[in-house]
Amino acid sequence: METRPQQPAPWLQQIYDNPWLLAGAAIVFFVLSYIVWGVIDLLTIPAGGTTP
Repeated sequence: METRPQQPAPWLQQIYDNPWLLAGAAIVFFVLSYIVWGVIDLLTIPAGGTTP
């Protein structure tokens, strides 16, 4: 029987297989999403000015 050379696992599978990498990826995702959310929130604030 012929054996095939083993291919390395895809990068996403490596993250799923390692709980520390999965936790790190989750933290990075949430930090970046909150930063983007905050920047969008700041950009949507109307410019202040004095009212006559």
